[in-house]
Amino acid sequence: DNLLKLLSIQQRLKYGLPVILMGETGCGKTALVNFLAKALDFKLHTLNIHGGITDDAIIEFLDTAIEGSEEDAGTLIFFDEINAANCMALFKTIIIDRVYGNKQIPEKVRIISCCNPYRLRKSAELEDVALVFRHASGDQATGITDPMKKLVY
Repeated sequence: DNLLKLLSIQQRLKYGLPVILMGETGCGKTALVNFLAKALDFKLHTLNIHGGITDDAIIEFLDTAIEGSEEDAGTLIFFDEINAANCMALFKTIIIDRVYGNKQIPEKVRIISCCNPYRLRKSAELEDVALVFRHASGDQATGITDPMKKLVY
C-alpha cells in the first residue's frame, strides 16, 4: 500500500500535478518529501508556514527558489503546514494554477505541500484559549456560533 502511494506521488510530481500530503503531526510527511527529493534528484526548497507569514514572504521565497533553479536539474518547492496561515487563496493559485502575482511557475519546478487534518478539540475548557469569534449586535446575542471553535489542527 505504501509503495503504491509513493509511486502515485512520484508520478504526480513527474507530470507536474498538484501534490498535497495530509497527516497527523509527526507521521513522516516532511521526511517523505526529503526522501522523494533525494530519490528524484530534485533540488529541495522548503518554506515552513506559520500563522504570521505574509503573502509577500511567500512570493519572495518563490522568487528566490525559482531563480536558484538550474536548467538541467529539477526543483522541488515544499510548503510545510499550509493550513497554519491565512494565505489559502495564494496557495490555491500557486499549487493549482501554477501562478503567483503575474508570474507563471516554470514547468521544471514542482510543488508539494503538506497539512495537518482538523480534528475535534478534546477539552471544552481549552476553547477559550484560542482565537475568539464574537459577533454581537448591541447588547443582544445574535445566536451565531463559530463552527470552527471546536476544531484544532
